[in-house]
Amino acid sequence: MQKLSFKTIELKRLILLLAGFGVLITLLSSFYATYQVQRQLHIQKTLEANRAYATKVAKITSLFLDASLQQLAYSAKKIAMHFDNEQVVKSELERLTLQTDTFNATIYARENAEIVSVYPQSIPVSGLFLQDSQSLKVLEAREPMVSEPFVSPAGNFIISLSAPVIDLNGTFRGFIGGAIYLDGDNILNKLMGEHFYQDGSFLYVVDGHGTLIYHKDPNRVGENVVQNDVVRQALGDRVGAQQVINTKGESMLAGFAAIPEVHWGVVAQQPLNVTLENLNWSLLRVVELNLPAIFLVFLGIYVFGSKISKPLWRMAKGVELTDSIGHNNVHNINAWYFEAAQLKAAIVDSTSKLTQRIVKLDYDRTTDPLTGLLNRRGLTHHLNQIECRQQCFSTLAVDIDHFKHVNDTFGHGVGDEVLKQLANELSKHARFGDIVCRVGGEEFLVLLPEINMDIATSVAERLRKSVEEVEFKHARRVTISIGVAFWDGITNTPNEILESADKALYKAKQMGRNQVAVV
Repeated sequence: MQKLSFKTIELKRLILLLAGFGVLITLLSSFYATYQVQRQLHIQKTLEANRAYATKVAKITSLFLDASLQQLAYSAKKIAMHFDNEQVVKSELERLTLQTDTFNATIYARENAEIVSVYPQSIPVSGLFLQDSQSLKVLEAREPMVSEPFVSPAGNFIISLSAPVIDLNGTFRGFIGGAIYLDGDNILNKLMGEHFYQDGSFLYVVDGHGTLIYHKDPNRVGENVVQNDVVRQALGDRVGAQQVINTKGESMLAGFAAIPEVHWGVVAQQPLNVTLENLNWSLLRVVELNLPAIFLVFLGIYVFGSKISKPLWRMAKGVELTDSIGHNNVHNINAWYFEAAQLKAAIVDSTSKLTQRIVKLDYDRTTDPLTGLLNRRGLTHHLNQIECRQQCFSTLAVDIDHFKHVNDTFGHGVGDEVLKQLANELSKHARFGDIVCRVGGEEFLVLLPEINMDIATSVAERLRKSVEEVEFKHARRVTISIGVAFWDGITNTPNEILESADKALYKAKQMGRNQVAVV
């Protein structure tokens, strides 16, 4: 028989190259797809977290300003009864300034703009007349006010809160004011300043003109950043989140919210590169965990490749040694198709393991590890589907009453058991198709597709009574408050309905807890 004279690649090497290339491409495409999916999820998660955080800070700041105005109103009533007694006035200003860190300085001025007293008394302005526009606005308005940020005569960047002093006869006797130094030591700065994260996230606040009144870098306070898109949206009384290029050209993931009472805006943001650094670390960890499996796969390729090449080589030799009457030993050699099937099975098995690991990672990402319910990521996925279908639904915002007392009294272990038992109760009362989530701490959310407000309210009431009758292990009796809201599939958005449910829950709490409330 004539022998082949041209050079050919060895079958063993060819199998190893082709099989190895196939496995490598499969792994790379899987990791690339995982990276792209996780990248988008990380960005969305960060945007949502920053939006929620900015909203929370805005709400806290609004509550602080309201409380500060109430303090001034109380002091104004006391001064109104002794407005002509300078010693009483001084004593009240001193108490107001020293009792809390709310104000850095306080002042009482008569209706003719004459300064009666200030505290600290080291400020030599008693007997002088107010001339600045902010103070004159207060005298003219004769109502509680929060001034725009301005630079005081002493060079401090401040805001001023004021309340009118009305005597028992209803006569306007001037106003009492409190100055908050935006770069000083006070509660407002602590509320904003103690939220700086080490991962590159930070928060800043702007006034109605887009001027920074708080920033982690004190040197930037007073700088105007109104050209920033998220700043303009926050000043437009909007709440949201988006990726934005800041004034320094950096890509940021920003959440924003407004403080309507004073026309301020709050922005919480994190550099995009910091978010992706966390993602890169996670994926490197996945690769690291898969290295043993990848090693075993390539070892299997080598072994099976050798087995595939050996019988084919023997088959070729057998053909070459065919005798003159056609006898050979080829029929005694097993066909290579079986080994090829084994190689394919090894590759499929490896890919299956990787897919299962990715599925498990995705399950862990969307599931609360304590209760087994969906977490916020899982909730977001279902909300997106509902919104695409424009499917109406009702939502129940559920919160355990006095849960901190449970943790403080019985310990966090018992608290965890209460959470798990409540999760079981919620799941037990849910229909097929209902969506039950744990959205944080002791807060749960139940979505009821195709259920209107009346039925949802009845469901919530039955659920509340059921939980009230359940005997929780160790903690004994536990009650819940529930807020109910409804989305008709057209107006607003599902996220706004969730916010409405939170407001209803807050209303239930105010009503005394263990209540069901609607917006």
